[in-house]
Amino acid sequence: MDKKWKYGILIFLFALMLCSAMVTNAYLPWKTFKSIAKNCTQPTTAVIAEDGAQSEDGVYYYGPQVEFVEYATGHRVRVDIVNTVNINKTWKKGEYVAVYYNPKDASEVILRDDNTARNNFRSAAVIGGLLSAIGLAVFIVTLVQTYRVPKPKAERFKKNAAGQSFKEWQKQQLAEENYDRDEAEDSENDESSEEEHNA
Repeated sequence: MDKKWKYGILIFLFALMLCSAMVTNAYLPWKTFKSIAKNCTQPTTAVIAEDGAQSEDGVYYYGPQVEFVEYATGHRVRVDIVNTVNINKTWKKGEYVAVYYNPKDASEVILRDDNTARNNFRSAAVIGGLLSAIGLAVFIVTLVQTYRVPKPKAERFKKNAAGQSFKEWQKQQLAEENYDRDEAEDSENDESSEEEHNA
């Protein structure tokens, strides 16, 4: 029996593992970002303090550096915006950006309306789902092909034991049938003539 289903299940399992890796790698940064965003509830407008982009430090990305006035104390604060993903952007000094900061700890600041981590997770979930569906479809197809009862193939007539082709054999069969028919007719005619002679 064909073992195509084994290759199908291997492809399916590989697709599942790839899906799990993609979703996990995208979900963890989003989960961490949500926990930070939960504390950053105070909206304000900050100004970019220095030209630059994000820099990675472990699981976090820091930058750009911004300045803003803390609402509760009136103190000017200069901190790095924190994120859990790289949004691949550079900022110029003097630009204004909308941010949220933690009213209990103004050193915690995130960009307002930044959905990069969430969008990455959603994209990974969609792509992972498609890969899993394709892997499952491949497995089902190979399983059907493995256990499907094949239709018997029509055997092609080559040559018989006498070395005749199909046309030659068919011609001989027709000739024999005609010969037998003629013999039967001659026999019937002879019997009729004999009966008339005896009468």
